[in-house]
Amino acid sequence: MSTGVCEQDLRRVLDVIDAGRAEPAGAGLAEELMASLAVLVPSDLLAFSDVAIDNRTVYVDEEWDGAQLLLDDQPVTDPEALFWLHYDDSPCSYPTRTGDDRSVTLLSDFVSDREWRQSPMYVDLFRSTGLHHELMCCLPIGSGRRTPRILFFRATSDFTERDRLVMALLRPHLVEWDRFRRTAPPPLTERQTELMRLVAAGHSNAEIAATLYVSPHTVRKHLENIFSRLEVTSRTAAVARAFPA
Repeated sequence: MSTGVCEQDLRRVLDVIDAGRAEPAGAGLAEELMASLAVLVPSDLLAFSDVAIDNRTVYVDEEWDGAQLLLDDQPVTDPEALFWLHYDDSPCSYPTRTGDDRSVTLLSDFVSDREWRQSPMYVDLFRSTGLHHELMCCLPIGSGRRTPRILFFRATSDFTERDRLVMALLRPHLVEWDRFRRTAPPPLTERQTELMRLVAAGHSNAEIAATLYVSPHTVRKHLENIFSRLEVTSRTAAVARAFPA
């Protein structure tokens, strides 16, 4: 049976890969990457979420509706939230319930449209959105069963095997971007970056102070803050972390 994948689909996969290569470090996915994903798999809503099952925490909740990117990257722990109350008995739990974080799944793999519309998760959370179909691409499950996932939603037509296949082709690249997202150091301020470039060039604190027209004490405080932000304890490690090869 034909999957419906054509040369144009493969070019769109490459477009997403190109967008991902320019992905900056951050909690969610950049707007360019979300926009290219929405072109690859058209949907009414595209979301990226990063949730931890064991402590019932949402670390990232990001949505792209085709016009704007909404990102909430403040961890929220709320075991009494309706999502968590219904999670274990819904298709959302498939990756953490089975350990299968590699498959790209459709909601219709698990329940019929009628069963979904009668489920507590739909009645309490999804009915008000008007979104009835979902495609889920999970990324590797981490500690605490932390499970990042990319979700596509549609109101009317279901997703297809073509949609599943293009996301399966793309998934290895998504895994690498997600690993980078979670391990990359937080960005330095412009002033901190300027200071670190002088450190990388081999300048002493006194020389840096003279160049930046500040006191050596201020340079030391800047370095303390930089070391803390980058989670390092030496100038060499800070340079390697700030300017990875």
